[in-house]
Amino acid sequence: MRLLLLCVLSLLAGSVAAAPLDGTWQLDTAQGTFTARLVTQGRAVIGTIDVAGRSTISLTGTLQGDAAAGLASTDEGVGRFEARVQGDALELVLSQEDGPNQRAARLPLSFRRVQAAAPPVPGGKPAPAAGDAGGDARLVGTWEWQEVISSGGASFAQSEWLVIRADGTFAWNKGAAAAGGAGWSYDGGSGGDGMRGRWRARGGVLFAQGADGAWMRVGTYGMTDDGAAMRISYDGGDRRIWQRR
Repeated sequence: MRLLLLCVLSLLAGSVAAAPLDGTWQLDTAQGTFTARLVTQGRAVIGTIDVAGRSTISLTGTLQGDAAAGLASTDEGVGRFEARVQGDALELVLSQEDGPNQRAARLPLSFRRVQAAAPPVPGGKPAPAAGDAGGDARLVGTWEWQEVISSGGASFAQSEWLVIRADGTFAWNKGAAAAGGAGWSYDGGSGGDGMRGRWRARGGVLFAQGADGAWMRVGTYGMTDDGAAMRISYDGGDRRIWQRR
């Protein structure tokens, strides 16, 4: 009897630990099928929303009780998301604040579960998670690098954006550049088309695949314990600290 009770308790413990957000969810619309894939790692939540095969939204957030909230990002900008599971439905809300080239908006979406989280494979190792397509799910999210240089009465500021997605793709672009001093100012605007491709991380080394299909080594990387900052030491000799947004 004692062995039976221990087995039941272990099963109950496993069911409590399972994260209800994990899995694949779908929403059928007149414009096509939206597919959301979510994975939890500790209190972190990462995933993607495939928008009818036309674009991908990357999700990076944290668990808040039985719900989750965080950043939603695409090549065009960054917003926020809120997610909660009710039975076999995922109630997900996308929102954006009023700002340059966009108006405040809030879009509620209701997905149905089509696949639970990937079960363990023989040997006790978990199956690859949707957020681990590139090899290190900690990198998934939207990152910004900023530099401000001041000399005398003049200053110069520039920034870059790096979006690393759970499906193994990335987007990089330069942000706005500006300079100014006593009686003068300069607005450099955005940095153009940027770069798109695939990413891969192995043993603390970051690799990128460009439009020509060739893989190249970017450099080594490290991250703070809370995942808020990432250091990339580029093979070309540069070193940058990226902040999670």
